[in-house]
Amino acid sequence: MSLTKPELDVDQHFKEITTGLLVDEMEAGLVSDRRITVMLHLPYLADYGMPTTIEPVYGCTFPVAVGDMVSCPPTPRGDGTWNTGVVVALDGRGYNGPVKYVRKISDSKE
Repeated sequence: MSLTKPELDVDQHFKEITTGLLVDEMEAGLVSDRRITVMLHLPYLADYGMPTTIEPVYGCTFPVAVGDMVSCPPTPRGDGTWNTGVVVALDGRGYNGPVKYVRKISDSKE
């Protein structure tokens, strides 16, 4: 008897996660320390035995709110393309190290 892992409908799973995110009007605006937490789905991480959904901290220079989609810089093990992520927090989780900056979706072809 073989046990197979059920296929995860990534798009549906992503929608379920992001549907619960409500934008608080008080949170909208430019982040004071310019650091945000973004949820990214990176399927290739499974090849390294890592979770495929991560929440890294990025810098941001434009007004943003929780639930906004942003274009994130390429990851070290990725294919060199920018990734689309969802802003999940505006506080950057206290991270004070160096950051790469996100782009607005409309600016992603720079």
